Amino acid sequence: MAKIKVTAGKGRTVPVDPSLATAPGRRTRYLVEGETLEVEESHSGVQRALRDGDFVRVVDAPTAAPSLASAAADLMKAAKE
Repeated sequence: MAKIKVTAGKGRTVPVDPSLATAPGRRTRYLVEGETLEVEESHSGVQRALRDGDFVRVVDAPTAAPSLASAAADLMKAAKE
């Protein structure tokens, strides 16, 4: 079961199903645009919210792999030490 990060759709404040997350004191948690929540992608409530536009999947920026030149420079530096 894959976990994904979601946020509320543009201009929306969405109540989060208690089986996904709760606020302190077992109160209903509300997700606002820009705030992220990690959820199970297979959960039917998540699928419905994604389909209806209540949730939007958040894509993390990929981490850049070190370039070959910087890796070679690091090896040369280590060899000199």
